[in-house]
This record gives sequence, C-alpha cells and structure tokens, in this order.
Amino acid sequence: MKIEELPITELTIMKIIWDADRPMQLADIYAQTKDVYNKKWQYQTVSTYIRSLVRRGFLHMKQAGRAYDYTPAISEEAYLESIMGYMADFWGKKSLLCLASNLRENEQLTDEEIREIEEILDESEQQ
Repeated sequence: MKIEELPITELTIMKIIWDADRPMQLADIYAQTKDVYNKKWQYQTVSTYIRSLVRRGFLHMKQAGRAYDYTPAISEEAYLESIMGYMADFWGKKSLLCLASNLRENEQLTDEEIREIEEILDESEQQ
C-alpha cells in the first residue's frame, strides 16, 4: 500500500503520537511540540495539523469528554516501509547506501543491527 509522504510539520505530530504509549489529546501533543521538538507553533496550528492528519486517514479521533483522543491509523513501521520504498525507487541504490553510511557515521547502528542488515542482503542475493 502506497502511503503519501508527510511534510515535516505533520510528521512531527505523527512521531509524537507514535512514541506515546496512550491516546494523545491536543493539549498533550501541543506540549510535546514545544518541550521535545522546540517548536514555537500556536495551539491552533497544531490543531490544524491534527485535523489534516485525521481527514487524510493518518489518525483516528475519538471523543473523550470535552476533548478528543488521537491514535495512529497507520503504524510507524508501515509509514517507514512505504517512504523507504519510495526513496529506493526514486533515488536507487544511492539512497540506501547514503542512509546506511549516515547511520553508521552517527553511531546510530549497533553491531547487531549491522549484522542483521548483512543477513538480509545475503538472503536477497541468494534469491
């Protein structure tokens, strides 16, 4: 399934919700945009981003008293797989090599993760 690429503003909102271990409300999301991501967005701006994500099927919205609870309609993994597939199709192998190189240089890949990637590549070569 092809999932549209989100602008960084809406992706920030989704990341907050994906990282949460519970449904999030507008006030919670707004606070995290300021506290975690250092955004200086207005409350109404965050509300607009959320409404757009609900309208386009990225978020579920459920009334909870006078507020609304927001939960992901699309998993973070599904989004990443779709976007990485798009990058690979558009940029070719360069995008994957650049990604792997960047992750390694910034020490974001553990030795175990590197071994897992090597196993995946070995399996795909054998097919």
